[in-house]
Amino acid sequence: QLVGVTYGLENDWGNMKWGQWVDLEVFSQQDRITESIHIIMALLYRPVIVENGTTYKLVEFKSSEVMERAELFKMNLPIAYWFGCANFFFLIVREFISNIENSTRAKMKLVKMMRPVTKWLPRWLLPKVLRDFTLS
Repeated sequence: QLVGVTYGLENDWGNMKWGQWVDLEVFSQQDRITESIHIIMALLYRPVIVENGTTYKLVEFKSSEVMERAELFKMNLPIAYWFGCANFFFLIVREFISNIENSTRAKMKLVKMMRPVTKWLPRWLLPKVLRDFTLS
């Protein structure tokens, strides 16, 4: 809670507004991130309007309110919240990379297992291996 208002982290990533996404991309660039932490937090955190146990609904994103909220965060938001938020994204990226690695390993294992079997099959029965970025 900050100044009597409860804020929550963006929780509807699939319906994120285009402007919100673009602003996050711009302010998260390596050369701007240090001086833009308060703006990034204002883009990611909005006031909670409905809370039900562990779930909540946020106020609709309005780009006109971001800079005002960013100034409020700059003066009053403890840096620990930034570290928590950054850690959240770090853990998601780490999990994503691990899943890609496991998926690629499983695909490659399947391809290797199929090689001895497929050399005796007629060409029209051979499985088609899709060449995607993981097999290139």
